[in-house]
Amino acid sequence: MKTNILQPYRALVFDFDLTIADASAWIVQSFQTVLRANGYGDVDDEACRRTIGMTLENAFVTLTGRSFVDEDVWRMKQEYIAVCRPKIAEHTTFYPEALTFLHRMREEGKRLAIVSTKMASVIRQTLERCDMTSWFEVIVGGEDVTQHKPDPTGLFCAMERLGVSKEETLYFGDNIIDAQTAVNAGVDYVGTLTGVHTRAELEAYPHVAVVQHLEHLL
Repeated sequence: MKTNILQPYRALVFDFDLTIADASAWIVQSFQTVLRANGYGDVDDEACRRTIGMTLENAFVTLTGRSFVDEDVWRMKQEYIAVCRPKIAEHTTFYPEALTFLHRMREEGKRLAIVSTKMASVIRQTLERCDMTSWFEVIVGGEDVTQHKPDPTGLFCAMERLGVSKEETLYFGDNIIDAQTAVNAGVDYVGTLTGVHTRAELEAYPHVAVVQHLEHLL
């Protein structure tokens, strides 16, 4: 891969967890703390990890088999927030390869943004901790939209705030939810193999590239 595949794009928009940053160990631990406290001790760690990128409601429905209208799902969501959120920033690290790529793209004048189901306030805490607050012009998190990925609302919001068109935007993500979001928004997509999905799973969707690490695009 060479950087010329990125030339048509003014704006590079990134999913957060497992695309440019990793807090999966703490996220899984937090899920397990809540699940075990509520009688779901037989859920394995990989099942928890595969829900990263979903909304918390979707994650607990997937992990427990309960219904969206079940009050227990909403209660477990609040318990998870109480366990996970206070320490999430300190348990989040950026992939070195992603940092290399992001730094190069900033040097080349690309406009960078984040669209994630994670709360934007939590993402900003992590960026502040890592002295990266100036790296991204726009951050759209779970609290900023009423419809979440794969609905394209968050991606549309980022493009509007950046003042760029669909043709000028490239979306990066590790998850098939991200691939579906790109399709629904009508923007091009790059898949990263830093998450739970295989190359074949990501390549089943329209894509510019699917890479092991973002640095491979350089």
